[in-house]
Amino acid sequence: MAERNTPRRSGMIDFVEAYDVAASAKIEAGHMVALDASGNASQYAPVDGTADAGAVIVGRCEETADNGSGAAGAQRVSVRTGVFLWKNDAAGKVLTKAHIGDAVYARDSETVQNDDDLASGTDGELAQAGRLVQIDDNGAWVATGIPFLW
Repeated sequence: MAERNTPRRSGMIDFVEAYDVAASAKIEAGHMVALDASGNASQYAPVDGTADAGAVIVGRCEETADNGSGAAGAQRVSVRTGVFLWKNDAAGKVLTKAHIGDAVYARDSETVQNDDDLASGTDGELAQAGRLVQIDDNGAWVATGIPFLW
C-alpha cells in the first residue's frame, strides 16, 4: 500500500505518541497502526480465518516508518489519536447512520466495517478501530485510538 492522506477532525481528543516499530515492518503515513502483544507497532493487516491476537489499534501513522531490516524497536513511529475519515466497507458490512456511536472494526489499515468478521465467518478476526462519529459521502469518521476503545 502507499501513503494516504487521511483527513482528521480537529477540536476532539487529539495527541501524538511514539511507539517502537515491530521487526521488519514498514508503516506508511495515513494508515492505521496496531500494537501487537509485545507492544510493537505495525501497519494493521488482519488475516482471514485467524482470530485477532490482541492487536490494539492506537491511531493513524503520521510519517512513514521503515524498519524493514531492523529489530523490534530499532525505529519509532509517530501515531496520532483522533477522529479520522476512513474508507467505509463496500462488501456487505457497510456502516450507516444507524451505527453512529457503535464500535467499528478495521477491515484493513484504511477501511472500517460494522463487525469483527473479515470473511470466513470467524468472529474476532478484526481489531476494533474505534467508535463511529459520522458518515458522509467520503467515508466513515471514526474516533480512533486507545481513548475510544470502550
